[in-house]
Amino acid sequence: MILNAAIIAATCTIVFYAGLAIARRTRSKLFQGLIRIGAVVLTLACIVILPMLMNVSVATSGLAGRYMLFTLIGGALVYRLVLVRFIPIPAENSEP
Repeated sequence: MILNAAIIAATCTIVFYAGLAIARRTRSKLFQGLIRIGAVVLTLACIVILPMLMNVSVATSGLAGRYMLFTLIGGALVYRLVLVRFIPIPAENSEP
């Protein structure tokens, strides 16, 4: 039960932060917003679909939700402290 919950939480967290990293690489503010919204929607879909595909109990899904809360908090710290330095913001093309 604990392993299944950890797998669900880790997968959803990876999907969320991968979307944020991809959005950081795009130039257009509109596309950045759309990619971030898509990352949130895809994460919410993963939270619903993964327990169903893994055929786990509702208690495991609840435990995965708690794990995901802590992985998202830890992921925010890692994203701010480490990944922002390695994923540069693309330079704007300044045309006269």
